[in-house]
Amino acid sequence: MNLKRDDLDLINSAVRVRHENAKGDNGSWKPIPPELIDYFRTLPNDTEYLFFKKDFAGRAIKLGNFRRAFSRCLKIAGLTGFHFHDTRAISATNLLNAGNPEQIVCQVAGWKSGNMIKTYYRKDGLQAAQSIVFLDKNFPKTGHLTGHLKAVNT
Repeated sequence: MNLKRDDLDLINSAVRVRHENAKGDNGSWKPIPPELIDYFRTLPNDTEYLFFKKDFAGRAIKLGNFRRAFSRCLKIAGLTGFHFHDTRAISATNLLNAGNPEQIVCQVAGWKSGNMIKTYYRKDGLQAAQSIVFLDKNFPKTGHLTGHLKAVNT
C-alpha cells in the first residue's frame, strides 16, 4: 500500500507494483479502474505516496500499518467478516464477468497458470443460468446453435 507517485501512469491508467512489493517477487502493472482515475488525478502535491493519511498538521504521509488502516475502513463502512485477501476473488470475478480473457486476468493477478482462477473465481449462480444459450427450437434436428453453448438433446 506504500506505492509511490513514481509508480503511477495516468496516460495508460496503470500502477506499477515493483518486484520487491509483489507476490512471487515479480513486478507487474495493475490497471486502474475508471472510477478511481479521478482519485489519482487529484492527489495532493505534498505526498509521494498514492495512498496516504493526513498527520496532525494536515500533511499527507504514508499509511504505515496497513492492517490497522484497512480495519478502520471496514469499521467505518460497517463491514464485518471481510478480509483484504477477499479482494482477489472479487477482482478476478469482476474482470472475468466483464469478458476479459483468462490469460489477461492471470497476468494482472500475477498468476502463472489458469489454475488459480478455479480458486478465486466466484461466478454468480443466477448470472451463470442467465448466460446459458440453448439450441434454436426452429432447428432441433440440424444442431444449429443460437449461441456459444454446444449442447444437444439426446
